[in-house]
Amino acid sequence: MKVGYARVSTKGQQESLETQREALEAAGCQKVFHDVASGVKADRPGLTEAIGYLRPEDTLIVTRIDRLGRSMLDALKTLLDLDERGIRVQAQDVGLDTGTAMGKFVVHVNLALAQMEREQMIERTREGIAHARKNGRLPGPKPKLTGDKKTAVIAAVNSGMSMTEVARLYGVSRWTVQRAMNRDQGKS
Repeated sequence: MKVGYARVSTKGQQESLETQREALEAAGCQKVFHDVASGVKADRPGLTEAIGYLRPEDTLIVTRIDRLGRSMLDALKTLLDLDERGIRVQAQDVGLDTGTAMGKFVVHVNLALAQMEREQMIERTREGIAHARKNGRLPGPKPKLTGDKKTAVIAAVNSGMSMTEVARLYGVSRWTVQRAMNRDQGKS
């Protein structure tokens, strides 16, 4: 059985959703699942439902490969999971068909490339953090409380104000006040 999956990011893209649905039906899909959700969201109930509906020897068809995941690595993992279940995937935009030897090869090469890019990104991030520390800078966001403001926050809490009241007064989170108190008391 051929099953389709379509996704658009916003409700304002209904025309695109209809275009995808028409292309999937033209490709022979007897059932089409869809989502209206940003590609960066992990929760895609239509895709989850489609994957649950599929049985071995079924084919999942998408108009674009990026419909299957939040990133290329995520889409490739979905492809591998479906392949392990004996489900073929066809992506119309790149002419991918995991039911062929070439299609499986393309998936594995792309998975390797995506994994390499991910590892290089992690490596570059670590190098950047090490460089910043070497030059006396701390990675991450700048502290919200410094100098006189930090001293005033600590004094306000020590005078009996609740951390919640102090946080509201100084426009920071309660956690920021707690962190300032911990550092003042020698805890880190």
